[in-house]
Amino acid sequence: MGCVIKISKYSTDFQPDGLVTTLPKNDIQYIPNLYLLRPRLEYIRYLNDASHAHALRRKFISDAYILSRKGPGKNLQIGMIQRETSRRIGNFDEIKDALQRAIPSADIITTDFQFDSVKEQVEWFATKDVIIAAHGAALTNSIFITQGTIVMQLYPPGYFWQSLDPLIEQSGGFAIQWYEKGKNPSVVSATLDREQFDKAGKATFSPPVDEVIKPILYSLGIERPTNTLLKKLYGSWI
Repeated sequence: MGCVIKISKYSTDFQPDGLVTTLPKNDIQYIPNLYLLRPRLEYIRYLNDASHAHALRRKFISDAYILSRKGPGKNLQIGMIQRETSRRIGNFDEIKDALQRAIPSADIITTDFQFDSVKEQVEWFATKDVIIAAHGAALTNSIFITQGTIVMQLYPPGYFWQSLDPLIEQSGGFAIQWYEKGKNPSVVSATLDREQFDKAGKATFSPPVDEVIKPILYSLGIERPTNTLLKKLYGSWI
């Protein structure tokens, strides 16, 4: 895993370019994280409370700005990330088109996530109700989501690195996944040697469209297995 950031909601200072200048000596909210596939949440601890992630997000953009882009009275904002090289989604456009048909009023925003500043990255994540992407480094920006954001990670067959679900959930979001059905992805990954695992993690893959769309609709409350329509619930702004 990478370096560990230590943040206090009371005393962390930022330079104009967003770099931390003062780390708190007390009230440390981030602890070194351990990578364990299962069980997870209590073993991969990025945050003690979602409010700390929201405080960090507000260093870059305000709640008022986010509410001008999404929330009650606005179209559902769905973001999709297509990686530039490895782990590309082969049927990316097909998934996007099917999602648009399923939720005609939604705004679907796609990106390769090649932004020029951290603020642009923060803004992209903070202004989405739903985010869909192959598992990868871009999703570390899930720390900037708002309460109730749904983040769906897609895993190519043979590659399963469930390290970001806790970050999503500890930041106030809902983490859902797609992986090849009929096999335990943890077991499959564990049986591969390093070369095979790396190869699987770079492969272009095409998840069945329905297996991506249905969990999104269920998570939003737009559709249930019984086909009962439910009103979408928006998360609180804290």
